[in-house]
Amino acid sequence: MKIAIMGAMPEEIAPILKKIENYTTTEYAKNTYYEATYKGVELVIAYSKIGKVFSTLTASTMIQHFGAQKLLFSGVAGAVNSSLKVGDLVVANKLSQHDLDITAFGHPYGYVPEGSVFVEADKFLLDLSKKVVNEMGNNV
Repeated sequence: MKIAIMGAMPEEIAPILKKIENYTTTEYAKNTYYEATYKGVELVIAYSKIGKVFSTLTASTMIQHFGAQKLLFSGVAGAVNSSLKVGDLVVANKLSQHDLDITAFGHPYGYVPEGSVFVEADKFLLDLSKKVVNEMGNNV
């Protein structure tokens, strides 16, 4: 299985590349992709630049051109919950389009025609991320 790891900024993938150490670099579609094998798992790593459009282009390239079968997004974010600390992991179990509003046509906010309001996250990757963070002593 090949796993894609994507961040929005170079600073978000730099620690991953440092941990991996040995990788090849491919310039493709105006971006840089890093391919490596880590503990027997094939990886393709890239930063997408900020925003939905760039992240979609990068993710699509990782799937179509590099053959990624799973996608992880690694990044930083602010929080409004005072119980969250630096290093805590916030895991989304489902995602929605926060800026899609076709309620005038009788659909719920965030609904995508021929889709749904929510897209469920991969259960295996959710469970794995929680396990890893707990082993590191951080909170999920």
